[in-house]
Amino acid sequence: MLCAAAAVVPIERLATTSLQRLRSGTGPWPGGGRLARLVEQAPATHQEPSVGPEGGGWPNAEEVNAVLSAYVLILTEVGKVAHVAQAVNDLDGVESAEDLAGPYDVIARIQAPGLDQLGRLVVSRIQLVDGVTRTLTCTVIRR
Repeated sequence: MLCAAAAVVPIERLATTSLQRLRSGTGPWPGGGRLARLVEQAPATHQEPSVGPEGGGWPNAEEVNAVLSAYVLILTEVGKVAHVAQAVNDLDGVESAEDLAGPYDVIARIQAPGLDQLGRLVVSRIQLVDGVTRTLTCTVIRR
């Protein structure tokens, strides 16, 4: 049973609703709602990050040149753990790959200059290794 106050909004309409309509109260949610309250609390204009010694703001040259790191958890076919760990360890961009005991069979630490290259390393290199059945990539956000 549907509540009379609930409005069903098609996804196409949600995707095209502008922030101005939401802020003005003329959006697809009559009477507001949780999303409308969140939009009302959001800053009205985009604010550039502040540059300063407190560590916030734009990245410095060292951070721009830093590589992106991630851990890839790998499930393998039965009996192929050692083969997969060695094959993954031999790939360019892989720092190390080791056998595990637990829900995953192999863990690899990888590095790439950017997110696209990191994704390509996983999808077009690691996942194509014979014996790999599934991967889970966990990107490192701080060092």
